[in-house]
Amino acid sequence: PLIVGRSSAADLDFSGFGELARSVSRRHAQISLNNGRLSLIDLNSRNGTYVNDQKIPVGKAIFIRRDDTIRVGSVSFSIMF
Repeated sequence: PLIVGRSSAADLDFSGFGELARSVSRRHAQISLNNGRLSLIDLNSRNGTYVNDQKIPVGKAIFIRRDDTIRVGSVSFSIMF
């Protein structure tokens, strides 16, 4: 699993994004590979995790597809695979 957050302990660390990063929790979300598919889980973040502008439930794995836009706090990104 890959941890997304605002901490040097996160695998995908957004702390360098300045003011935008303030909305990202230290351990915001987790990206994992399950049965050949990527999944995303919100780790009880303060500002939520969104896929294509839809908030995902805390603790529930959501499969993500190519070109999906992921937003953690105020930071948006896509994973190309």
